[in-house]
Amino acid sequence: MLKHAQTLLERGACLEYRDLPANVRASVPADLDCLPLEPSAGAEILSTVSRWRRANAIPTVSEDPWILPLLENHPADVVISSGAMVALFNTHGEDFGPHWDIPVIVKEIVSAKGETRRVVFIDKPLLKQGMSVREKNQVYYDAVFESLSATSGTDIKVDFETRKEHPEPAVPQEAPLKDLACENLTYNLWTFGSLQILIRCKIHGVTKDPTSKYNQLRMVGMKTKLEMDYETGGATEEVTIDETARWWIYSYIRPDAHLILGRVDVRTSQIISVERWDMRRIMPTVCAYK
Repeated sequence: MLKHAQTLLERGACLEYRDLPANVRASVPADLDCLPLEPSAGAEILSTVSRWRRANAIPTVSEDPWILPLLENHPADVVISSGAMVALFNTHGEDFGPHWDIPVIVKEIVSAKGETRRVVFIDKPLLKQGMSVREKNQVYYDAVFESLSATSGTDIKVDFETRKEHPEPAVPQEAPLKDLACENLTYNLWTFGSLQILIRCKIHGVTKDPTSKYNQLRMVGMKTKLEMDYETGGATEEVTIDETARWWIYSYIRPDAHLILGRVDVRTSQIISVERWDMRRIMPTVCAYK
C-alpha cells in the first residue's frame, strides 16, 4: 500500500477557490490577464484580483534542480511525477490500456553521507502522437475551468514561500522555478512496501473547510466532465473507468484533497453544474474499477 511518509518541500503559492455559479460560459476571456498563460515581460505577477497563470516550462522531475538536493538527505528509490502516477494507476482492462510512453532515467545519487545509490526517475508521459476531438476538448476545458475557478478568489490562501514549514535545499542561483507566484510544486516522500518514492505534484487551489486536517484549508483539484450530448433537464454522462482511476489517484497523492468537478455542455460551451467529490464518492465500494 502507498503510504505518505512526509512532506519534504513546498514552493510557490496556492490560490483560493470559490464556487462558480452554474451556467457560466466556459471560454477563455478576452482579457489577457485572465488567460492561463504567463504574463508578458514587465507585467505584474499578481494584479488586484489574483489570477491563475501557468508557469513557464516547469522541468521534468529528472531535470528538476530541487530534487537532487532533497535526495542528498532523504534517500529515495524512485522519483516520479504526478502525471506518471496517474498514467500508471490508470492501467486496467484486458489490454491494460490506455497506452502511453513514459521516459525512465536511472541516475547515481551521492547522499550527504557520501553513499552512492541508483535512483529511478519517471517523467510525465510523452505527448500522444494523435488526439481525438474529445481529448482536445478535455485539455482545453480543464485549463479554462482551472483559470475561471482560481480567478474567482481574491486572496492567496497558502503562500508556501512565506510559510517555510520545510527548510529549502541549496540550489544554484540560476535555477528555474524561482518565480511561482500563481503556481506551486510540492515534494512528498511515500513508502510502497520497502520502496521509498518521491512524488512531485501541484495543488490547483484551496478553500476554507473547518473539517480539513490541513490547517482548516481543503486542497482541491479542478477537473471537467464533458457532456457531449446534454440537453436541459436531461441526464448527464456516467463517469468512466478511466476518469475514476485518474480522479482517485489525483486526490490520493495530495493532502486530504477534494475534487471540484465542472460539467461542461460542449455544444454551448457552458458549465452546467459544479460538484464537489471526495475520495469515497470518486471510488465507492462498488464500482467498475478493479
